[in-house]
Amino acid sequence: ETCSTVNVYSRLLKQRRCVVCLDGFFEWTDDWKKEKQPYYIKRKDKPLFIAALYDITNVGDGTQLRTVTLLTTSVCNQLKWLHDRMPVILSNDDSINKWLNLNPTNDNIDFKNNHVFKSYNNEDLVWYPVSKNINKIGKGDDEKCIEPVKLSPPTKITSFFLITI
Repeated sequence: ETCSTVNVYSRLLKQRRCVVCLDGFFEWTDDWKKEKQPYYIKRKDKPLFIAALYDITNVGDGTQLRTVTLLTTSVCNQLKWLHDRMPVILSNDDSINKWLNLNPTNDNIDFKNNHVFKSYNNEDLVWYPVSKNINKIGKGDDEKCIEPVKLSPPTKITSFFLITI
């Protein structure tokens, strides 16, 4: 929603829109009372296409720094329990074309009411818990990081008070 009003993004919005294709993304539970649990979110049988902005900056030594910013929107109803934001998922060719061919100088971009930027609520979105190794350097960089894991049931408070003799 702030993309067109934040200076750095509004500049990119005019000419540097792109689409990032990915298999899925990770999100962590946002409950400060519990240890964060990562979840992998994807479509059942298709890749995700995410609205993004890119930039190319010349660095002092003559090289170029290339960056990409994924746009986010409010989370879909199915994932409100997990987080309050999610990437802008472009659901079909029409949405992708509208995003890439947007004319911000002529079009007044209404991010809150434009269907391209709405939360993705399609039924083909799936999610499941994955290993916490995704957070560990050197351990979360292979295909195992997207394999589902079973969560342990919470420990009952009474187990802390058992007396063993």
